[in-house]
Amino acid sequence: MGGAVTVLSYLVRWLPLPLLAAVCVHDLGWWRAGVLLLIYVCLPQHWIVGLLATAAALFWLDVSYRYLVVAVICRLAWDLGFKIVFARLIRARKWRNPPTLLAPRLRCGHGLGKRVGDAERMAGIGLAGAATDAYLSIIADHPAGSSCDRTLLLRTAEAARSAGDHTLAAELCTAAVRGVPRDPTGREAVIAVRAHAIRAAACAGLGDLDEAARSLREAQRITQPSRVTERYVQWTAAEVRLAGRRVRTWDELSAELGGALYEQKLTLREPFRFHRLVISLGWRLLEAGDDQGAWRAFYLVGEELEITPAVSWSWVEKPDGTVQVPAKHSQAWRTFTLALAGEVAAMLVRDEALSADYSAAADAATNLAWYLDENLTGARMLLARAQFDLRHGEAAEAAERIRWARRFADLDLHTFTDQRRQVAWVRLRRQLAEASKSASGVEEPPVTSPWPVTTAERELAEAARDRAEELFDRLVAIYPETFGPARRRLAPRLDIELATEPEAEPEAEPETGPEPEIVDATLATPGDPPTAKASPPTAEADPPWMELLMATAGDRCWTLLLALDQARDLGHGHVGPEHLVLALARDGDCAEILAGLDVAADDLRALVASWYHRAETTAQALDPHLTALVRDAVTIAGGLGATRVSAAHLLMAVVANQRNAGAAVLRAGGADLDEIRVRADATFAGPVQQRRAGPLFTAGEIVHQHRLTLPAWLAIGHGLDNAIAEPGRVLGVEHLAAGADAYTGRLLPAAGSGNRGTVRVSRQARAALTGARLGADSAGEWGIDLEHLRRALRSEAPAGPAGGPSTRAACKRAARRGERFVTPEDIREASTFEEHDPVPVPVLTPAARRAHERDRSRSS
Repeated sequence: MGGAVTVLSYLVRWLPLPLLAAVCVHDLGWWRAGVLLLIYVCLPQHWIVGLLATAAALFWLDVSYRYLVVAVICRLAWDLGFKIVFARLIRARKWRNPPTLLAPRLRCGHGLGKRVGDAERMAGIGLAGAATDAYLSIIADHPAGSSCDRTLLLRTAEAARSAGDHTLAAELCTAAVRGVPRDPTGREAVIAVRAHAIRAAACAGLGDLDEAARSLREAQRITQPSRVTERYVQWTAAEVRLAGRRVRTWDELSAELGGALYEQKLTLREPFRFHRLVISLGWRLLEAGDDQGAWRAFYLVGEELEITPAVSWSWVEKPDGTVQVPAKHSQAWRTFTLALAGEVAAMLVRDEALSADYSAAADAATNLAWYLDENLTGARMLLARAQFDLRHGEAAEAAERIRWARRFADLDLHTFTDQRRQVAWVRLRRQLAEASKSASGVEEPPVTSPWPVTTAERELAEAARDRAEELFDRLVAIYPETFGPARRRLAPRLDIELATEPEAEPEAEPETGPEPEIVDATLATPGDPPTAKASPPTAEADPPWMELLMATAGDRCWTLLLALDQARDLGHGHVGPEHLVLALARDGDCAEILAGLDVAADDLRALVASWYHRAETTAQALDPHLTALVRDAVTIAGGLGATRVSAAHLLMAVVANQRNAGAAVLRAGGADLDEIRVRADATFAGPVQQRRAGPLFTAGEIVHQHRLTLPAWLAIGHGLDNAIAEPGRVLGVEHLAAGADAYTGRLLPAAGSGNRGTVRVSRQARAALTGARLGADSAGEWGIDLEHLRRALRSEAPAGPAGGPSTRAACKRAARRGERFVTPEDIREASTFEEHDPVPVPVLTPAARRAHERDRSRSS
């Protein structure tokens, strides 16, 4: 198929050339036809020659302009249209994952076929850690002594080896070949060959080259009929050969890599295997001190993938700011993430400044590492970026990146038995602590844990460790000889280990969009297991209604599971909005909003505990009000273009309908619901809707659009979209009123597709917009908010010239902090402003508006 697309592209590009030549030779003669062909070939790369040839054809050769127009149109149609289309098609096919070549086929007749298919799908798109956990859970539920045991152990070993857990992979391969005769045949031969090959690669990764060579010789000795397995052994042999060779310079890398491929008669028909080899050798060059050669190795991978830093972010960013990677391209982008991490590390060693393109690409790769389960790679890249910032004196930026890097963690269940991985995380966290000390000057306690130590992340790590203990206990009961060593390596209880670490407040997710949980549906499917981004599900079985509630939410929402855990911990016989609020109070950004209002999660928990007695039953019932809240959250998520419900959507649903028990809990805890609504709307919905909001043209000029808050901007834009739909295309006060009403209590619909620049503004609407600006001036507020527009529409005259301090400095201070809303602290501490104002300006929360009115009353 890829060759057919290439042939078709050549036909579209060059077929007009002989057709044009045939027509011109027949009508004009061969030499005039030659001039036209010269014009076709030269445009647009050699446009000077093309212009000269065109002038000669028109003025001296008497060539009709119609032939010239046809030649130019044919060439420009290729360069400006078809060329881009075919380039994207060919590049997309180049990125496509190779077919999942798993041999022998795993046929499970024990009712676990769907789970096996999900695990194989995750392994095929590169989610090796999740696939390893899925296979381990299948083994724990699989009857021992069946015919598919060996294949299942082999699949798990292959996934564990891809995830970097070489110790577990070697142990599983030993178990897979236990009892196999020395000269097996048929299916057993394929299993034995692949198991020995995987064990050889795992031993090479552990540094035991002698054992790797012995396992490789065993794999090469056995005769088996699978060509796929034969190529697998050849690539493994190349990997083992390179592991035992000295590679310290770029020349040695090229020579050894070429020799390994030639020795095994390998070609580049499997580019992802080749790229992984190059990346591993690049890191070896970097450790040996050849930073230039390492950079060339990593750059080679990105160049062959045709993913350059200049275009990387545009390929993965959705309009709402979230990351979109189709599952069929996940391997290519995972490889790009690994290669770019190496490039950034090499540039750091070379003390080379990052360009704007590399900075944007590094941000994209960090988000990709978060979603593609390459947590260690993402944390290392953020550490390198922080060290860049420290070298250039940007301590605040470095501290922010370090804060993000500390959120990354490997919470896959098999990771709790992988001591090598844990050592790598401890080393990285110590480097983060040193960088944090350089940025803040504050000495931190010694790092002893490979997992984050914040309050929220501690609960995730403890729950994951408990689930890992439960899983490996079940595995030891079935296969004690195979999984006994792994169970003994299981990390000790994390609550004891993490108690020595300082607690910190929950930190923001490293994400560009409104919520990191929103990912593309092709990667986040209901069959995916929980990763480090989600709150852990309870160890007990979910109640029957939970599956239906998850289906309503569109996907597996871990905030709802955390609400169920809260109800169970309190001993309540139901799960309602009040328990959902307890879960939201412990969720990243939502907890940060509540903490900014002095609402503590422990206080809310004590309050809910006092409302209900502990129930005797252990089965929790579903409160219908919680179902209604989830439906409201689905509506909010759909309005923001999200594919599933996240914690942010649930919080916005709670405060939108203030007659539910969750809102009552917040009020009883001392929270102002209107304050929460403004802050949540500005934080979560604002970034998405700002990207959708188009220019206001004449209406914006009247109201001074550089002073509009986002709600006012969206309301006026909605009025313009309503005016476009009418024949006269005149913006009236009724359109502005409809826009203001549309924002009240719910999100605005998507922007219209018409041209707002063709809308005229009526005299009454012009007066209303001017009145809104004057009303903001009379109130001493720099941002023109929705309330000023409503008052102007009601024809309420401004109170007069502004008296007291203006909020311009407060808006600038909030924008400088990256917030989209102004707090009372901004009103109190802002004293200066700059001339360049943010667009749109942050909105004043109710508390900030009250603080501003108090300041004005004192000054007057």
